[in-house]
Amino acid sequence: MVGKQEVERPFYKLFCWQILERLGESSQLDMVVEECLELALAVRHYERRRPNARKNIIEEMADVSLALDQLREIFLVKDEEIENIRREKLIRLMTKLEMEMKDVSLL
Repeated sequence: MVGKQEVERPFYKLFCWQILERLGESSQLDMVVEECLELALAVRHYERRRPNARKNIIEEMADVSLALDQLREIFLVKDEEIENIRREKLIRLMTKLEMEMKDVSLL
């Protein structure tokens, strides 16, 4: 069994590549789609107040996170690339919220 400390980035990247080699890129792309759909469904179940919905969302979030790691390897995406775009989107969202708050205060 692999211990938590052993699953560091270099090991994890190697593991992702082993999965890709064994199962194939197409299979992993299908898995990404499936996991995202399962997360969306889990969110719907939460909205409908289904039992254990929160636990299910957390499990599906973990699955999607692993699937996104596979996408990073397939498309050779660097962490910095994602962080830069996340930062840009967050700034854009914050700006939009600030503008909406100003509009509301003018009423």
